[in-house]
Amino acid sequence: MKSPIDAYFGGSEKAMPTKFPIRVAGSMLVASIVVYALLMLGVGVMQKFEPDDQDPMKIHPVNLLEAYQRKRWSEELGEDKRKLPERPHREQMPRYELPEREVSGFVQIEVTIGADGNVEEVKVVGAAPS
Repeated sequence: MKSPIDAYFGGSEKAMPTKFPIRVAGSMLVASIVVYALLMLGVGVMQKFEPDDQDPMKIHPVNLLEAYQRKRWSEELGEDKRKLPERPHREQMPRYELPEREVSGFVQIEVTIGADGNVEEVKVVGAAPS
């Protein structure tokens, strides 16, 4: 019984090795040319929808400012200088009493600080007394 490839080519096993790779290579070449042509056609169509003349006032490159430039621009725009939140003096802060026992080790905490500088949330992430 002949295999489907032999039946397709209509020849013996000797005819298949010479014709089959040539047909595969030819098919791949034709497929590549078709894909390239469709790609170029798509690019050409997309260029039709883009406006040719763009307003130069709408296109402006964005450059990062150095620290001295930011300060100068903020002064020219009349913005207030950055003010740090007021902190209480050391004497006004409440004192916490520590326990009498002597335990050493470490504690890892996560602190969330708000825009106004106040502590909003504190989580203990890890601790290891020794």
